Amino acid sequence: MDNYILIDSHVHLHPSWDLEQFLNCAHKNFQKFREAKNSPLPLTAVLMLTESLNLNRFAQIKNNIANSAAKTITSGKWQLSLTEEKNSLSCTLNNQDKIIIIAGRQIISQEGLEVLALGTEKEFKPGLSLNETIEQILEQKALPVMTWGVGKWLGKRGKIIKKLIHSPYAPKIFLGDIGGRPFFWAFLSLFKQARAKKIKILRGSDPLALEPQIHKVGSFGFSLKAELNPQKPGKDLLNLLRKPDLKPKPYGKPANLLNFFTVQLQIRIKKNKKD
Repeated sequence: MDNYILIDSHVHLHPSWDLEQFLNCAHKNFQKFREAKNSPLPLTAVLMLTESLNLNRFAQIKNNIANSAAKTITSGKWQLSLTEEKNSLSCTLNNQDKIIIIAGRQIISQEGLEVLALGTEKEFKPGLSLNETIEQILEQKALPVMTWGVGKWLGKRGKIIKKLIHSPYAPKIFLGDIGGRPFFWAFLSLFKQARAKKIKILRGSDPLALEPQIHKVGSFGFSLKAELNPQKPGKDLLNLLRKPDLKPKPYGKPANLLNFFTVQLQIRIKKNKKD
């Protein structure tokens, strides 16, 4: 049987979330899709972090590992260790199933668009133009991903995304789909245009800063038939995703009607409490 990896390409590890629970929730969701494939092989999965400004739990975890005498730390039944690269960590369960955490950032451009930089620890300056933001991500040899969000691709911003899809940047960028997109929101025309330009669409769960959302981690993503170098998994994965003929196979379902409106209500309640 071919080896394959499961990848959630839009993950937040919010400050209030427990690391062990975070890994356990991801593992539970990844397991569902591995079992659907009836694979006897140990699980290999990837969580690609997209951390926002002034938040870097990846660096905190990495520093804890580096400062430990054994160069490993445990979180429940998970053993976390460094790799030979700066942008990835290895998390192993019972010396068998493995989840790789890859660093990444979330940036808001001058136009109010959300851009992901997958595969880098670097913290980027917000508020630059979209083109400047993409250029800075490419300079770091990371993947620039324009990710969908509720209302973020409408009107003027939607026209900017359309222009980008048909620009010279097309071979270098990706679009992002998220698990919070409701099923009734038809597969967007911008996604269809991107596919026609051979721009890959990377899927991710995008769990919000609400406690129940931790259970979404790993539930929406894609799979690849591949093996990653255990010491350089980040480099391997980024190189794979850049291949023009690669076809990520999606897994997971968009949000149902009840979940979508429940989450939107919870977001507004939380915002009002802060105000």
